[in-house]
Amino acid sequence: MSLAYNYPVCHMTTIMLMLALGSVGLLRGEESAPALTLAQRQVFHEIMQSAEKAAKTQEAADILKLGEIAKRIDRNLLSEKPDEALHERLSNELTDAVAGLVRTAITLKLNTVRDLARVLTPEQKRLVLAELDKPDANPDLTELLKKVFPEPKK
Repeated sequence: MSLAYNYPVCHMTTIMLMLALGSVGLLRGEESAPALTLAQRQVFHEIMQSAEKAAKTQEAADILKLGEIAKRIDRNLLSEKPDEALHERLSNELTDAVAGLVRTAITLKLNTVRDLARVLTPEQKRLVLAELDKPDANPDLTELLKKVFPEPKK
């Protein structure tokens, strides 16, 4: 298992985090929906920036961890007598590390959308819920917020 083998896993993690967190320009879209206050928009942007920074920091640590496990697997496989028990243990360790990445990404996403929802007034929450109840609604709250509260055009 080479580092090139791990690159897609790490790249996939980055993509998953980016999709999970959305972009810093959180609220773009149509202009017909009710607007958020300037203070709410600023808090939304701060929440998203903080989440993106945390994701990038975690990603760097995860890349190192996956790389080390992969090297240990490689060393075992390339040794004179590869140890099957060690290979199984390291394979499980790699699987657990990848599962941990997903768990971390989901936790970060859930914490981020919770923080975003806390910024909304009860009336704004009702508007978002009405949009969420539509059959074709996007279940990703960050995407739904972009639709319901679009960024004002400059």
